[in-house]
Amino acid sequence: MNRTLLIILTAVLTSQSLIAAEYLIVSKKNAEAQTIDKDIVRDIYLGSKLFWKDGSRIHPVHLPITDKTFNHFVEEVIQMDTSQFLSYWRRKLFSGRAHPPKQIKKIEEIIKFVEDHPDSIAILPLSPKNISEHITVIELD
Repeated sequence: MNRTLLIILTAVLTSQSLIAAEYLIVSKKNAEAQTIDKDIVRDIYLGSKLFWKDGSRIHPVHLPITDKTFNHFVEEVIQMDTSQFLSYWRRKLFSGRAHPPKQIKKIEEIIKFVEDHPDSIAILPLSPKNISEHITVIELD
C-alpha cells in the first residue's frame, strides 16, 4: 500500500513539474532581475498589480487563451482554468475596473512587443525561436 502511494505521489509531482516547465516569463524591464515572485506575476495577470516599483505601468501580454502554453501558465501561476480566467476578466471589464492583459497571436509579435515596450512582461513557450538578446528570461520564485 505504501509503495503504491509513493508511486502515485511521485507521478503527480513529476507531472506538475512538467506543467511548470511549459512556458517562459520574459521581460525587458527586469533585465537586472533573474527571478520574480509567483504571486507578483499572478497579480500582474489578474490586474491587481499595475505598476513596477519605479512607477512605470506594467504591460502584460500573452498568447491566445486557447494556446497550450498559456493554459499551463494559467493553471500553474494564476491557479484557474482558462474559462475561470476569462470569466474573471469579463466581470472586471463589465465593472470598468481594469483592462485585461494584451493577447497577441504570434510569438514573434510578442517578442517584438516586449522589445518595443520595456515595461512589459510576457509568457512564451519554453523554446521560442529568435528571442532577442535584449529580453530576459525570468524564473519564478
